[in-house]
This record gives sequence, C-alpha cells and structure tokens, in this order.
Amino acid sequence: MKQTRNPYLPGWEYIPDGEPKFFGDRVYVYGSHDEAEGERYCTGDYVCWSAPADDLTNWTFEGVIYPKTEDPLNRDGKMCLYAPDVTVGPDGRYYLYYFTSKMDKLGVAVCATPAGHYEYYGDVCFSDGRILTSESGYGLMFDPAIYSAEEGNFLYYGFALQKRKEGFPEAAYMGGFVVQLENDMKTIKTLPVATVPGKLQSVGTPYEGHAFLEASSIRKIKNKYYLVYSSEQGHELCYALAENPMGPFSYQGTIVSNGDVGLAGRMEKDAVNYLGNNHGGILIIEDKYYIFYHRHTYGTQYSRQGCAEKIELKEDGTIPQVEITSSGMSGKPWKAAGEYSAHLLCYLRSKEGILHYSSSVKWKEPHPYIALEGRNKVSTVQNSYLHNMQDGAVCGFKYLQFTGEEQEIAVTYRGEFTGKILIYTEETRKNQIVEIQISPAKDWHRKKEKLKRICGKCGLYFEFCGEGSCDFDSFFIR
Repeated sequence: MKQTRNPYLPGWEYIPDGEPKFFGDRVYVYGSHDEAEGERYCTGDYVCWSAPADDLTNWTFEGVIYPKTEDPLNRDGKMCLYAPDVTVGPDGRYYLYYFTSKMDKLGVAVCATPAGHYEYYGDVCFSDGRILTSESGYGLMFDPAIYSAEEGNFLYYGFALQKRKEGFPEAAYMGGFVVQLENDMKTIKTLPVATVPGKLQSVGTPYEGHAFLEASSIRKIKNKYYLVYSSEQGHELCYALAENPMGPFSYQGTIVSNGDVGLAGRMEKDAVNYLGNNHGGILIIEDKYYIFYHRHTYGTQYSRQGCAEKIELKEDGTIPQVEITSSGMSGKPWKAAGEYSAHLLCYLRSKEGILHYSSSVKWKEPHPYIALEGRNKVSTVQNSYLHNMQDGAVCGFKYLQFTGEEQEIAVTYRGEFTGKILIYTEETRKNQIVEIQISPAKDWHRKKEKLKRICGKCGLYFEFCGEGSCDFDSFFIR
C-alpha cells in the first residue's frame, strides 16, 4: 500500500536537520548524517534522498553528494559535517552551504545538478578575502540556510549561547543572523544583521521563552519570508515573519514539537515522545505545505531520523502548530489492514514518563527506545524495532481508518516478558479493544486475537503490563 509514514525514509537511515527542496519535478532532502548507536552528531558524509513531487512515498537514495574529506581543511575526515542547505544560484548551478565541526567558517560547494557530486568552492568571505568567522563580531557560524532569487542571495546562520561564558563576545548571545551575498554566492555584499534574538537577548520581547537557539531555515511564501528556527526549548521549531529577507522578523509561534509540547496546552512532562533537539524546514509543492523535523532513537541525541507533517497555511499567513503522527505527510490515516513496523510509532512513554535527551541526559532503565538490528551484518536484512518494553510502557500510532468490519490483530515480539498487551484507541487508555496474553519468547513470535469492531479514524496504543522486558517488532491487522 502506498501510504506516507514517519520516519519517511527506511528505518536504517538517519538523516536529521532535513532541508526539503523542490527542484524540477522532484523533492530533494538535504541533511546531516547520523548513525545507529551514534556517540556524536553528524558522523557521516552528506547524502541525498529524493522523491517525485506527486508521490512522497517513493524515496530514492541518490548516494553521497559531498564527503567530509572534500573540504581542504578536513582531508583526514576527523571533523563532522553539520546541517547543510542547498539553493540554485543565478548561474543555474546548485550551491551547498555547510558548517564543519571545529571550523569557524561557512563552507560552500557547487554542483551542476541537485544530487550530483558537489565540489568545494570556497568559504563565505568579505570582499577583501577575509573569511567570515565568529571573531568578525556577527554571531557564531552555525547551521547555514540559503535563499536565492531575483531580490538577491541571502544567507542565514547562527547559534545562541544560553548562558554567559567567559571569553565569548556579546555577539555569541545575540542569536540568528542574515547576510546578503554577491552573485558569486560566497562574497559578502552587505554586512550581517540580527534576525531572531537568543535567550539572553529576548527578555521582554515576544520571543521570550521561544528565543533562537540554532537551525535557521528560510522560505518565501506569498511575498512573506518565513524564518524557521529551533528555539531555546530544543524540541520545537518556531517561526518568524518578515516583509523583507533582511528583516525585521516578528515572532509568530511554534510549528511542531517532536513531543507535541505546547499543542493544546500540553506540558513537557506530558510529552508524547522522548524529546531532543530539532531542525527542519518547510516544503512547498504548489498549494501544499509540509514541515520536516526529526526524532530521536537509541536513547540518545546522536541517532536522529527525519519525519514530516502536512501543515496548514491560514489566510493571514500564520501556521498553527501541527500534531506529530505516524502517517506523516499525507495528513490521512493509514488503512487498518496489513503490517506496520513498531518503529513507526509517534507516541512512546515508559511508566516513569519520558526523558529530554541532551549531552548530560541519556538512556537509562526502564525506558524503551527504537533500535536497529542487522546493521553490521552484510547478509542480514536490517530491521528497526522497539526495544525494552517493560511494565507500564506505552507506544502509539496515529492514525488508522477502521471500517467497522470484524478483524483480528497480531503482535510480533520477543524477550523475557510474562504478562499482557492491552490495546486502546485513545491516549488516555480509554476504549480497550483487545487484550493479548504473552509469554517469554527467545525469537520473534507472533500472537493474535480478535478485535472489537471499530469504525472511523483513531489511534492505536499498546500498553505492556507484566514482568520482564521485551522487544516489539510489528503489528498486523486483517
């Protein structure tokens, strides 16, 4: 069945910081590149995935488009490529902007096609050849985003320190910046100006509580400029609007949180999924709009996967916060028929709640997480699954469309667990539709039961009750 899903790429792929771009008749996603069980951010080369604009279920791997070693200062590949962005320049070529760990500069690479081999082109610099660095006094070099059109070429970047630190200039706390470039796409035309304030600069402004942290992303929609960014909260993507690409920008609100925090007043302690940093951009296909973001796996902030949701652009230009789902970009529920992998969940909590992953907070018992098996075995098919479901843990999938027919559901699991799985149609654990008794199983084992008749659109929530721990592979409805 051709149905969109989250994550939208295969379960073995880890592309966070997704910047979706519509070139020709295809959508291309550019992002950084994590790995399963990662121990630091963005350890892989830049790769690209693409899909036909009229079929966002059909993603093609375009291969490596820019290896770490392409930058002349990183020939040994020891430094990591962070979040990139791509645009078409005035000359019709494609320009990739990037930031490399431990390098205080923004690099530029160029290619004749959207997903070909990009070659190092240079660094963003002043007209006298001096490279734009943090020491220049115009913010911290980080997370470039690029917009190029008839009105000019505009590069957005920045990172805002959240606390005062000795030795850092005032510009390190200011937040996001934008600078106009010449048509050579790397030389500064006008000096950078601030866009969205950082936490320490936001007190008393509309941005307070949702100030700039990182992850600039820019789009022009109906003559307005939408600057998407990751706020001081980390888990949310907010946006600001301007009439001019250089600003001034005004705060508008949150588009998405990877735990639905803020949606309908939801607090962080009640997040629907494990929280962590976020980065993404808006995809525009004619009159349809989508927000790309990422989620966290392996109980860490270093193994992130891309997700996307359909969003609404209201007549006044605002974008209401959207709910995260398993079904993703179509905005439509799955058919309540067939097999669905547990890694497609959009709701996950342990009996103790959730964690907010950061450099100081990582996985611990009794929390579950999404994992991948077979990744180190060439002959083994790689399979994503949900690991460590213990008593009181709940995972959920939104949404499915039921027809009211008589059906049965089967779950595939393994592990030393004795107890039952209770399945509900609501997050509040109301309307239980089946109870499945399970016992220890060394290998993947399937157990099925009849469902109560259901009609309409609803979620499915699986609560594990018992002793021990088990892995959850998939559920099957027929």
